[in-house]
Amino acid sequence: MSVIEEGGKRVILFDASKAQKLRWWAATELDLIATKFIAINSAWSEKWLIQEQEKSNVSAYLAQNADTSSDKSGAWRKVCASKGRIFWIKIPPRHLESLQEKMFCVNDTHSSSSKLKGKIGKNLALSAWEEYWSKLTDLFPVLDISEMSEIYPEASLFKPWSGAVQLEFNLYGVKFTLVLNQALVEDLLGIDSQHVSDTKKTGKSLFAGRLYSIPEAIAHKKVHVKVELSGCELEIGNLQQMQLGDVIPLAHGLDEPLHVKFANDDELCLAFLGTKSQKKAIEVVAIGYPSKNS
Repeated sequence: MSVIEEGGKRVILFDASKAQKLRWWAATELDLIATKFIAINSAWSEKWLIQEQEKSNVSAYLAQNADTSSDKSGAWRKVCASKGRIFWIKIPPRHLESLQEKMFCVNDTHSSSSKLKGKIGKNLALSAWEEYWSKLTDLFPVLDISEMSEIYPEASLFKPWSGAVQLEFNLYGVKFTLVLNQALVEDLLGIDSQHVSDTKKTGKSLFAGRLYSIPEAIAHKKVHVKVELSGCELEIGNLQQMQLGDVIPLAHGLDEPLHVKFANDDELCLAFLGTKSQKKAIEVVAIGYPSKNS
């Protein structure tokens, strides 16, 4: 962005090449992302957590709603893929020890053997974790994985309309946190978007494997409109004597269109009264007409 003086006025210029679309995800899309990670966690747990097969519960929500003021301690790993797809994962300290205990201990006071608590157990826990990590990164072609660091994900991911999604889940008694940028979210949703064109044609669902602009996202929302005739003034005495069958003349000419307004009285259009399918209807003749008060 740059500011210049032109004709005695200050003009702001924006670089269109650096513009970023506003991103937002519906609950159905967040649920789909969560489902993908639930499938990975469940399949992995069934294979490795013999003593206690866990049911994975993944929470997915817009990163803008994350509590960034909470504890940021712990090591984060940044994983990059092609086309700008990135996610960050917070891996708790000593998580391999927790995994080893979960794999070979029925409870905190009884273990299957001392060997499984030692070097053999550590190696098996490491193999289990490497397989889980492989399943996680198989969601997309990984180009680069950073070393563990204390670097918190970029602040821009937690701004409104960033399109980033945060995931939280417990695995073998350890809490994991993932932050996915909008490019990766879009890619994950695209995997299940084979019927996008059919969905758009029917208009029955807004879900598709791509992001929607704000006008598209609200296109199927409904608003209340009302049709009005020009009003008239009546004396209070006439109102008191009003009976069934009385005719009240209006200040609305037969050749004048009706006023179509929103619920807050903002004017939408002009229309003539008609019928369609044995119901009263209106035919729009002018859109966005000016208010008489303007």
